[in-house]
Amino acid sequence: MRNVIKKTAFTLIELMMSISILAIIMVAVGIALNASVMNYQANSDISAAVVKANQALGRITSDLRCATAVDAAEPNSQCSMVTSGGADITYSFNQAQGKLYLTNNSTSQSYVLCDNIGSVVFDRQVSGGKVKSVQIILTVTVGGFTQNACAAVVIRKNM
Repeated sequence: MRNVIKKTAFTLIELMMSISILAIIMVAVGIALNASVMNYQANSDISAAVVKANQALGRITSDLRCATAVDAAEPNSQCSMVTSGGADITYSFNQAQGKLYLTNNSTSQSYVLCDNIGSVVFDRQVSGGKVKSVQIILTVTVGGFTQNACAAVVIRKNM
């Protein structure tokens, strides 16, 4: 009798098929990982813009709340005031650049307070020639995403 020894090994076709399947799975994982990274970056940019807008809104409301005088006759895209510290400042929105500026009117120094802004509205409520309160609406625009940040301020010196 003859001893038959059976060899157990993978054939070349089986190895090629397993490598092909592994390559397809790796491509799918790579695409999913890339999509996750891109989504994270987009959300990070949106979040940073909204946080910066909220910080700007907080600064504006703080200055307005304690202002000694607020100009009632300005366009709705800017707001001038004299702060409690005596500084004559203006918050103004440049629509072409999409930026909110803070300008010290005494020194003419101006700097960007916030960018990625789609619109800014300073809605003043005037009584007896004095601004009593201001509602502020900032619209943040990043890519195709738009978010509004709003605040209302009562001017304490004009109560």
